[in-house]
Amino acid sequence: MPSSKPIKLLTLIAIFELIAGAGLLVAPSTVVLLLTGLDAGQDGGLLIARIAGAALACLAICCWLESRSLRVGTPTPLLSGLLAYNALVPGLLVVSSLAGNGHGPGLWSAVILHLAVAAWIAVHLARHQRPGH
Repeated sequence: MPSSKPIKLLTLIAIFELIAGAGLLVAPSTVVLLLTGLDAGQDGGLLIARIAGAALACLAICCWLESRSLRVGTPTPLLSGLLAYNALVPGLLVVSSLAGNGHGPGLWSAVILHLAVAAWIAVHLARHQRPGH
């Protein structure tokens, strides 16, 4: 019986979130500018962006470790949290853009990527939460 663990999905999330997290840690102003077209500001804005970068790096580590663990089955709690995150982020970006709070060149790519990952997770959870799986 094939494993229901979404190894490719978890690995892909780990890679993308690590890239985003590292970008926010190392060059927060550039990442914020690419997403929103806005200046991250000084002090507080840069600190918050770096904290978000650290959180994304930690998320990447969780996904990477789960994708490599020997446990079998779908990691439902982790995937449920990832589903919420990947559904909320595009919503926040779109609402912010529609409110006139910035629109950078990477905004729609980020929105589409997060929605695609959310859909992938939702399909995986739906397939593996049915009785018999």
